[in-house]
Amino acid sequence: MADRDPEGAAREAAARIEALRDHAAPLLEAELYAVISLARFHQSRVTATQAAAAQAEALLDTLPPSPEADRVRARVRINVADTSESTDSFESAIRTMNELIAKTDPRSAEHSCALSIRGQARSELGETALAAGDAFEAYRIAETGQWPEARVVAAYVLATIYRRSGLLAEAERMIDEVVAYATADRRTPLLSTASYVRGQILVDMRRYGEARAALELSRNTAVRIGDRLGAVTANVPLCLALISEGDYTGAERVCNGGDQEFRDVGAADFLVLLISYRARIDLVRGQPAAAIAKLDSILTPSGVGRLVRIRAQALGRFREAYADLQESLDLERRANTEQQGLSVAVLSATAASEKLLASNRMLAERMGRQQEEIAHHKATQELWFVLTAAAALLSILFGYLLAVTRRHERNVARQEAIMRTMAANAPDALMLVNMDRKVEFSNRQLLGPGPAPDPGTPLSDAVPPEVRGSIDDAVA
Repeated sequence: MADRDPEGAAREAAARIEALRDHAAPLLEAELYAVISLARFHQSRVTATQAAAAQAEALLDTLPPSPEADRVRARVRINVADTSESTDSFESAIRTMNELIAKTDPRSAEHSCALSIRGQARSELGETALAAGDAFEAYRIAETGQWPEARVVAAYVLATIYRRSGLLAEAERMIDEVVAYATADRRTPLLSTASYVRGQILVDMRRYGEARAALELSRNTAVRIGDRLGAVTANVPLCLALISEGDYTGAERVCNGGDQEFRDVGAADFLVLLISYRARIDLVRGQPAAAIAKLDSILTPSGVGRLVRIRAQALGRFREAYADLQESLDLERRANTEQQGLSVAVLSATAASEKLLASNRMLAERMGRQQEEIAHHKATQELWFVLTAAAALLSILFGYLLAVTRRHERNVARQEAIMRTMAANAPDALMLVNMDRKVEFSNRQLLGPGPAPDPGTPLSDAVPPEVRGSIDDAVA
């Protein structure tokens, strides 16, 4: 339920926790806090996510180790790790996931998810090759074990890694898999976050109309599930898409908001981008002074690398503009070199991983064929057994019938011998006639002396012509 209606799930879980106040059930209560933690995570409420996770952990600490408790603990730790936003929190997330990876079954969904979250944290820290390795391994485990939820988590992380490495086609392919799953299974929070990443990828690909549709879907879905921060975050790339399309009025409407939400969660990067987009709108409308004021307010050491070119375009002082542009170009050259290296690393990892996935698929297909062959061989053996048994029964039956037939033939021959002996010594003429009035047996001529007629002779030919009528009437 938390994956479809976070607010409803959180309310119901809280009500059930309240109902358990007089009935101690630590494991069930921990599971309910895990539901609340997941629901608040989907709403981008970091503090509430961590608080509910802490409650669940405290309850689990009172229980002896068990597979059920371990699964709940893994779930809440993954939620907390996924809320990371700073270098320290990313490093902490990696340490936490390392513990989970060491403890969980390498073939389990929990192991796959832990690898995905560690890959995401490593990606945020710039450890792209390691991040790609984690995400690919997570995807392989999920695909082999047929864990669809774990697979889309890995696909989501791979999409972000591909995008940061400039491999946009691969990024789109992966995020489309996540969007399709979220849509088919009605996973509203997942659809919101996946549409956000898809919109960013499409902006990078300069497909602005599609990007705008994806980002608007992300924003509207976030509003529907109570994710206010997610809604204003979607506005950042949406603002860029509108500017790129030339819709400055729409861009201004989207860009003018979200400052307080970003300040509350310490998301300075998003705020810097929003203000830089507002400055671009000022420049387009011929208001360089307003643009300069906005840029100067965010030209801190963390923002210089992003904004010096815009500031240089806005300034009328050529010497300062040249210096700013030169610094921007140097930064861009370094970024391009770094991105090329990242692309090579990710492509290498992709090739190795896809080769492994293909090998796993071939192995699975081969195992499937072998199982079919074994089943077919077993069925053939069973059929041969049935046929052999049937043949044996038929042989016995035929033997029995042959014995009965021969016994019958002997009886008939014996009776015929007796009949012939009796007929040969009888004083009267005897004749056996069939239904076709043909002679079957005769001991002598029926009337008068002479040889007996041959078997098969018509009765009319075996008697004199003058008595045929009387004989026929008698036979009739």
